[in-house]
Amino acid sequence: MALANTGFGIKGVEDRLRNVDGVWFIGIGGVSMSSLAEMTLHRGIRVGGSDRTDGERLQRLRRLGAEIRVGDCAGIPNGYEAVVYTVAIAENNPQYVAARQAGIPCISRADYMG
Repeated sequence: MALANTGFGIKGVEDRLRNVDGVWFIGIGGVSMSSLAEMTLHRGIRVGGSDRTDGERLQRLRRLGAEIRVGDCAGIPNGYEAVVYTVAIAENNPQYVAARQAGIPCISRADYMG
């Protein structure tokens, strides 16, 4: 089952991102997720993320300085204080579960985009 959007709204997202130095994107290879990751990098925030397959968008993000993991990845690397996820992931996605258990704020792509 896919996850739902968080529905935090602009204020809720801003509150969750206050004092965040790094954002991890689960599903970073998608068109909108990779664009959001690139915009985040341009704001001077550390960016990392994972996706099931490698590709041109991930290669571009690597060149820009993002930490990218491909394939099945468990856990969120140290230094990331927020997670942005695509609703296409399952609620038992290992990185999503690890972030929630660690108390890392998880924000849906739609909310982050707002």
